[in-house]
Amino acid sequence: MSDVGPQLVYSARERDAGCVPVARTLARRLVAQGRPADGGWILACVVAPELWRPAALETSARVLALDAAELLAGGGEVLAAAELYLAAGDRGRARRLVERLGNPTAMRRLNEAEEPRLMLSQGGLTGEGAVTTLRAIRTRALEALTETDDLVAEEQLLTLLELLGLDTPAARLAERQQEFARAARAWERAGEPIKAARAAYRGGDTERVLEILVKVEPDHPEYRAACVLAIRLAARLEWLDYALDHLVGDFIEQPPRNDAEREAFALLARLY
Repeated sequence: MSDVGPQLVYSARERDAGCVPVARTLARRLVAQGRPADGGWILACVVAPELWRPAALETSARVLALDAAELLAGGGEVLAAAELYLAAGDRGRARRLVERLGNPTAMRRLNEAEEPRLMLSQGGLTGEGAVTTLRAIRTRALEALTETDDLVAEEQLLTLLELLGLDTPAARLAERQQEFARAARAWERAGEPIKAARAAYRGGDTERVLEILVKVEPDHPEYRAACVLAIRLAARLEWLDYALDHLVGDFIEQPPRNDAEREAFALLARLY
């Protein structure tokens, strides 16, 4: 996952309508349990993809970033809080936190920055990399979410994981809830086409299985496994089209490597 210029997982409208209410409720409950930093990481995760975009944060995103920073500061995550204040355009509060840290490098970088809001993509306050990268925020938010079973319903948690882009845990939770279509989407976003295809198959959507598999590129580590699964299903359906033909082009250029691939070669020959 790239930390530079990430794509938004959801639109601002989806964030405000579907994600923010659950995240804010959860953050309040975590604060009540004496876990303000965990609440801060979850709020930060809601707005994280937008922190790294060059445009200034829109009002609702800025409010989220400021609230996340306040909770992080209250939970002792001072450097992270200062960086979020900078991302939200509040240089004054960021300065006060940096003064509390007593970090001369961070203070020098803050004083010298012409555009402090963009500091996250320029080494952060320490100059050695921001502590509020997209990956770091998502990791800390996921750690917080793993200990919230008694604070939020599983259905709400699944929606939150999906909207926050925490695709692997979202896929696992969706499978546990037997929400196989959602699991397939999450596995696909996570770059796990075989798991996505199996989830779609468990959900009874064979067309979706093939849609997932035929998009796997030859350089993907699971390419040959994807070809085997696609050929087996296509043979069962007696189905052959350009997409499948294109998928197996590289696959058939090399001899089969195991029994499963030998079987796939035989099935493919019958289809042709």
